[in-house]
Amino acid sequence: MDGKFILFFLLLTYVRTFFMQRPKYCSLLDCDFGNFQILSSDKGITQIRIAEQPMDEFESHHSFLCRKELLDYFDGRLQKFTVNLDLQHASDFHRTVWNSLIDIPYGTTTSYLQLAKNLNNEKAIRAVGRANALNPIPFVIPCHRVIGSDGSLTGYALGLDLKRRLLNLENPIKFPLQKSLF
Repeated sequence: MDGKFILFFLLLTYVRTFFMQRPKYCSLLDCDFGNFQILSSDKGITQIRIAEQPMDEFESHHSFLCRKELLDYFDGRLQKFTVNLDLQHASDFHRTVWNSLIDIPYGTTTSYLQLAKNLNNEKAIRAVGRANALNPIPFVIPCHRVIGSDGSLTGYALGLDLKRRLLNLENPIKFPLQKSLF
């Protein structure tokens, strides 16, 4: 009986891993800022990630709208996203941090410390930083707008070069791109 239970448990784990982690819908976005996959459920966007592996495109209303809004954002025509998000698998703390990121106005930045203070827990600065790093929906949840307390550009899951380009897109005077000398 123990062998059957272990086999059942392994099968259940495999099924959960295989089916629960797969997105229901996917839109592909190829633009000057990179190649991205926009994943969604029936409720909203679940993830935006760099397209590292080929994936079949099977769009939902949410992923289609998100792709359109991202193109408008990258062209400088959109400052606030309206697409629905599906963050049901995230912890309450992560959702709280991500909602506070959405409140950072276009073209402005804040620090990790200020974000923690806004959540009334200055000591949670590392947890806020970790939640920021785990943001599954970059651009829409603008984690690129969080910088170091000293004004330095700190880590970004999609790379500091992309973070610099996004900040320049939103505020080219405050965040100019360095021109190549050659």
